[in-house]
Amino acid sequence: MTISEVLAQVDEVKPNTYDENLKITWLSELDARVFNEIIMTHEHELVDDGEGNLVEPTFTVYTESDEDEELIIPTEYADVYRNYLYAKIDFSNGESDRFTNSMIMFNSSYQDFANHFNSTHKPIQKPLKLF
Repeated sequence: MTISEVLAQVDEVKPNTYDENLKITWLSELDARVFNEIIMTHEHELVDDGEGNLVEPTFTVYTESDEDEELIIPTEYADVYRNYLYAKIDFSNGESDRFTNSMIMFNSSYQDFANHFNSTHKPIQKPLKLF
């Protein structure tokens, strides 16, 4: 799912006056969290740094020009993005009851994705230290 698809869905369901760039920043914050907390704690492939060296992948912050960029979480778990943006909008609007409900939905969808990822990807094994 792309950034623009998530933004269109969120704006349709929860009309708001927030700048698209701000919502892209929020999505970038979420994907950075997913990348660091979930993706990088499991086995993954090294990437070419452009100079023929294999290095750890890094997350690049999204900008306004990245609207067609694919987000990290697969489409079947895209509720994570929608629920996160709903929560950010509710919080920014000062709607604490709606924010609480949106965060409950976000936390549930985030945990669903994390559980799926954890069950389908091998975690990085740390070497056992004896003494």
